[in-house]
Amino acid sequence: MWERRWVRYHAIIAPFGILAVTALLTYLVAEPGEWSAREGFRQGSAQVDLAVPLCAAAAVPAERGVVLMFWALEQRRKWREERLQREEEFRAKMRAEGRAEAMQDVSAWLEQVARERGIPLEDLPPLPR
Repeated sequence: MWERRWVRYHAIIAPFGILAVTALLTYLVAEPGEWSAREGFRQGSAQVDLAVPLCAAAAVPAERGVVLMFWALEQRRKWREERLQREEEFRAKMRAEGRAEAMQDVSAWLEQVARERGIPLEDLPPLPR
């Protein structure tokens, strides 16, 4: 979504960035002492030509940073899902192996009990799989 609408986002945000950079430059170059709105606007209008490229220079890494942040979050989500899937497969394998081992133990125990009591092995009920 970000990649498709970046021009719209820039058009919406750029004036505010330019205003903020212009205000910062005006503050930095202002003479100490009394400040008036008229003098502030005059100094600001002199700084706006420098504020535009400074704002653009700051916007490029900021935009890349935002895109990189969302990419990293998406990548983290993918890695987490892959890890959880591997863990679930491992758990299923361990459960199956544990169940098979337990069924062998139960089968051996039943055969032993059947021999001790003289029950034919064919008469024993089948164990669940």
